[in-house]
Amino acid sequence: MTESTGSPRPPPEWRESGRALPNWILAAALLTLALVMLATAVSVYAIWTNSFDNTPNDFSTDPLDPPTTLGATGGASADLTWTATVDTYASGHRVLRGTASGGPYSQIAEVTPRTTTTYTDSPADGTYYYVLRSFFQNWESANSNEASAAVSSGVRVERANAWTTGLTHTVGTGSDRLLLFVVGYENGSDPGVSAVAFGGQSLTPIIGDVAGTTTVGRVELWYLNEAGIAAASGSTFSVTWGGVAPSQPMFAAATYKNVNQTNPILDSASNSTDTSTPNPITATVNVVNGAMAVSGAISGSNGSYTWGGGWTEGTDQTSGATTTMSSADNA
Repeated sequence: MTESTGSPRPPPEWRESGRALPNWILAAALLTLALVMLATAVSVYAIWTNSFDNTPNDFSTDPLDPPTTLGATGGASADLTWTATVDTYASGHRVLRGTASGGPYSQIAEVTPRTTTTYTDSPADGTYYYVLRSFFQNWESANSNEASAAVSSGVRVERANAWTTGLTHTVGTGSDRLLLFVVGYENGSDPGVSAVAFGGQSLTPIIGDVAGTTTVGRVELWYLNEAGIAAASGSTFSVTWGGVAPSQPMFAAATYKNVNQTNPILDSASNSTDTSTPNPITATVNVVNGAMAVSGAISGSNGSYTWGGGWTEGTDQTSGATTTMSSADNA
């Protein structure tokens, strides 16, 4: 699922950045350790005192068949069922998972014995594609049929409070929170932002970019996770510039809850145009089930911006007579 800004068209030197926040449910990490056992070679010798006729040896081949009728049911987890391989000597089945139909796939589990024909997978929210292989010693079958399932925990990233402007923000309540900070400016030079802190706690940069030449517009997204929010000694942001500070910067912030604290940022993108009559600018990001997309945008003209495409406006502010910055989110 992708989201983008919509009409009406933004004014000149428009700049936007998008970012998706994945659901808080953590995917279980599977680690497989392979043990190689070396057999000791023993040679036995015998001396024959008589001879006899030895009939020719006969050999036959049997390809290892994969399991069949693989099915997958989604929900809070992906529940897999299948019919076991017909080769009774097989040790079991290997479960492989991918995020696109046709793969690539990565092994996530080894199910034994052969007669076991179910497996439950609990990854992060999203749609997954599965195949199975049967195995015996170092032999492995071809892939089974592919089955897919959509996993959705039912817990979604939500905004914990309203968007605010300026350098003061009271964080919202909830668990697994993420504080999102937007900074933007139009200026004759581009100092950039070298650091942001909230109550003495350092924020992490997400994405930032600039458009324009003699006059530039920049917008950036930064975040602070739950541990940093809890450790903050106040509710004020401080911004350190990479050069001479712009004369009229703008700031916005919002708190989100139920955010994955191990990997809070799933995807990002930015786009811009310098034309006087630009088309709507898209910044496409990957939004999985239960996630939230956040966007910040800046224009080199005074006015306001109306968000389309399912985006909900958070702030719309003007600095002086030349610059508009807007923020929005989209579940």
